[in-house]
Amino acid sequence: TEIYTLSLHDALPIYQLDVVRMKLLAGEYYRGEGVDKDVGESVMWFTKAAEQGDVEAEKAVAGAWFSGQGVPTNTVEGICWLKKLADQGEDQDLGDVEKAVAIAYYRGDGVDKDNKQAVYWLTRLANRGDSQAKALLVAIQKEEGIATAPGTGE
Repeated sequence: TEIYTLSLHDALPIYQLDVVRMKLLAGEYYRGEGVDKDVGESVMWFTKAAEQGDVEAEKAVAGAWFSGQGVPTNTVEGICWLKKLADQGEDQDLGDVEKAVAIAYYRGDGVDKDNKQAVYWLTRLANRGDSQAKALLVAIQKEEGIATAPGTGE
């Protein structure tokens, strides 16, 4: 009886077709399970899955860019991925991501400081009842001397 083995290299076309397998492969590279640990390779596979719109993969890619794990630290790239995630916020539980984008605009962290954008992202959250977003909106509006927006409760 012959025993056939399939190398990871031979299996790669299978992974390229299926987001779930892309994420599994990314995790294997991240942890070094069955392959040499390679965080850069892990980020590459998470990115492939993220490009297909997978929310978990998008979070992993954004985190990698912010932390510099597997890629050079790049806040601008991290913000780009967070904005992609936040744009899905209406249908996903991504309030934390929307808040991170708002705060990045408010502070000018990785993007140009832009209070209008910060207010836009916070308003999305406030309209869904997020009390922390409402408080941040009030603080920004007081700082800017803007009348309080509807729905902020202030």
